[in-house]
Amino acid sequence: MIGLLPIATGVGLDFLHLGFVTRSETTQWWAPMAWAIFWGLLFNTLLVLVVTPTFYYAWESWREKAKARKQARVS
Repeated sequence: MIGLLPIATGVGLDFLHLGFVTRSETTQWWAPMAWAIFWGLLFNTLLVLVVTPTFYYAWESWREKAKARKQARVS
């Protein structure tokens, strides 16, 4: 995601003249796609690292409670 920020913001380095370049034709063309990829990666990262483990934990907790209720009824 960090690698896409120069394309998305339009700020880059001109190694030939040793300076910063802002809003070149190339970045104006690729910036919308870079932002789309950036937000997609951010959303996917949050989904994989936060939402999925939370749902998994809730599911396992629910299964343990159901198992305990079933054992309590049998006993």
